[in-house]
Amino acid sequence: MFKEFISEAKKATANTYLRIALAAVMLVPLFYGALYLKAFWDPYAKMDQVAVAIVNLDKGYNEGTSKINIGDELVSSLKSDDHLKWVFVSAADAEKGMNEKSYYASLTVPADFSAKIYSVDGAKPTSASLTYRSREATNYLATTITSSVSSKVTDTLSHKITKKYLDNIFVNLKSTATDLTKAKDASIQLVSGLNTASQGSGSLYNGLVSAGQGSEQLISGLNTLTSGQNSLTSGLTTAVSGANQLKTGAESVSIGITQGQAALNAYIATNPAAAENPYIKGLSGALTASKAGQAQVISGLGSMSTQLDVAKNGSNELANGSVKLSAGASELSGGITKLSYGASELTAGLTEAKNGSSELSTKLTEGADKAAASTEAKKIAAQTAVMASPVSMTTNSYDLVPNYGSGFAPYFISLALWVGGLLSFFVIDFTKKPKDKKTAMFKYIILGILGTAQAILLGLVLEHSLGLVVINQWQFYGFITLMSLTFMAIIQLLVQHLDNIGRYIAILLLILQLASAAGTFPKETLPSFFQIISPVLPMTYSVLGLRDILFTNELSNLWMPLIYFVAILIVCILANFFLTKNIAKKG
Repeated sequence: MFKEFISEAKKATANTYLRIALAAVMLVPLFYGALYLKAFWDPYAKMDQVAVAIVNLDKGYNEGTSKINIGDELVSSLKSDDHLKWVFVSAADAEKGMNEKSYYASLTVPADFSAKIYSVDGAKPTSASLTYRSREATNYLATTITSSVSSKVTDTLSHKITKKYLDNIFVNLKSTATDLTKAKDASIQLVSGLNTASQGSGSLYNGLVSAGQGSEQLISGLNTLTSGQNSLTSGLTTAVSGANQLKTGAESVSIGITQGQAALNAYIATNPAAAENPYIKGLSGALTASKAGQAQVISGLGSMSTQLDVAKNGSNELANGSVKLSAGASELSGGITKLSYGASELTAGLTEAKNGSSELSTKLTEGADKAAASTEAKKIAAQTAVMASPVSMTTNSYDLVPNYGSGFAPYFISLALWVGGLLSFFVIDFTKKPKDKKTAMFKYIILGILGTAQAILLGLVLEHSLGLVVINQWQFYGFITLMSLTFMAIIQLLVQHLDNIGRYIAILLLILQLASAAGTFPKETLPSFFQIISPVLPMTYSVLGLRDILFTNELSNLWMPLIYFVAILIVCILANFFLTKNIAKKG
């Protein structure tokens, strides 16, 4: 049997052309696997060569004496950003470059960008916007990436602007906190002033009560004075009348004296001797003296009458004044009473105001303390940072795929080994049917050796040349060898028994597997037909198995791909064995 195997092996390498062809077929998986993966390995590492035009038309915004230009700030930040190749050009150059496909996209900052950002403080706040344009026909994936990066730039800019807004708000809050502190101090002074006012109003009330009592005593005294004054006026009136009567009587007496003096003088004139009579002389002297004294009495009574009349008039005026004074005193008493009530209400109001102001002072003190604490510089910085980006996402991956090429590796390894197996049948002659089952088995063994070599060589190049990180070493090489052996068995069964039709079916199976293996997009995004056929095709399981082997330490899900490949391998070998046996008998 060994000699027969050596004979079949010599047939496969009978001449230099076959040997070169076998070597070339062995390298085919490298062309598909290694070269494709090399091209896709880490495209994001060179995104700084993807040109995006930046047009800054922002005219800025005048805030007081300073001018702010957010567009310039954006340009400045992009100059130090290496995610893309940012090219800073004019609007005309950007349009020209987009038309000539020199740029994959353009980002334009409009002239009113800063003004709209700062319109938030005005009567009509307006959102600012950037204009992003892409040339998807140049390269759709590139424009998708540039759009994503530009969106991140916009988000970063929005974060900075939001932080500025919040900084301004907290500056105003800090000013408010200072004002609250001043209000707190003023409220303390208010409480002190209201205490003093309350005490003063109490003293005023007590004074008004005493004044009210004094006004009542004054009214009583004025009433007594008015009564006495009335009596005095009445007495003075009587006295004036009596004085006038006395004067009239005195004048009558004076007239009588004058008449008596005239009669005496007439008597003396008639009786001259009587003039020497001592009695007559004494009488004449007495009458003269009486007349003089009577004149003085009359004069005195006249003066007395005049004075009494004046006194009576004064007494009348005094009486009238005392009446008015009494009325005024009554009004004063009423006013004092009202003032007393007012002072009482004022005291009560001041007491309430004092209590309210004390509560106000307490609340203002608490508010000022809280405001001062909330506007502490470090706290403000922490708060603005959180409020500018209130939600952050912590990304933890169960499996770490280091780069783009590594993610595609399971797909391209499967593709490379299937294509390598398919091309093997263009080198090894299957135009002649095997004469017996041993010959068929020997051919599969040769194919298996070739497939194993393809798998091992591909794995070594990917790991040690491209830098594919393999977490599970022996499982990786064992699994890709099993894949290659199974692919060879499937293709041998098709080609050996269906010839060119079998090759066509193998190519068709390749196409169907490329579309249904979910090597690029998730299976759930595939059309329904491909989702239906996916579970029965080999590459679906090769992609699943390789992903677990390459990127995880959790191999509990590897049993399904292993069972699938072992089962398909056994079924294809047995089917090939029995079909070959039947053909041999017919021959």
